[in-house]
Amino acid sequence: MCLVLHKTDETEEASWFRGVVLSNDDNNYEISSVDCGNLITAPRANIRSFPAALKNIRMLGIFCELVDIPDIPGAKDKLKSLIGEGTQLDATFKSYDEETTIYQVVVPDIYAKLKK
Repeated sequence: MCLVLHKTDETEEASWFRGVVLSNDDNNYEISSVDCGNLITAPRANIRSFPAALKNIRMLGIFCELVDIPDIPGAKDKLKSLIGEGTQLDATFKSYDEETTIYQVVVPDIYAKLKK
């Protein structure tokens, strides 16, 4: 966990977000906000250690993965076009993996569109 300084748009002041580092290269880090779900690319200068005082505050966002995707040629590519960044979906809970803390969900409306 870390804190990352990020502006959500050009009209706002930068704010600190709680996040998890997904990857990094020489200059930037790719961070997933644990409260909003945003993917943030930030330089090392905008990242701070996670304060112990914040560790007991639950995350507002949850990590999910789609399961039971229909076995259709090109399904993954079509999913990408149906589910853009920021898309809100009605999902049905299937299971929870305590080890990874990831929820497995199905999205019947999207799966129906895949079959068309």
